[in-house]
Amino acid sequence: MRLEAIVLAAGAASRFGGGKLLADYRGRPLLDHALDTALAAPARGVTVVLRPGDAAALTLVEARAE
Repeated sequence: MRLEAIVLAAGAASRFGGGKLLADYRGRPLLDHALDTALAAPARGVTVVLRPGDAAALTLVEARAE
């Protein structure tokens, strides 16, 4: 079986007050922790879905790309 991991990171975080992806958790952005989990999974690849225009999140994801 071939598995793919998908990180859904396109929400508005309106209940959170905005900016949840880059919110600090243990010294790193939450999105970084989600990427760690996805990359550690036994998946062939990881797809990350971001909000259009979210340059900061895109920069973080691109820095983790292999």
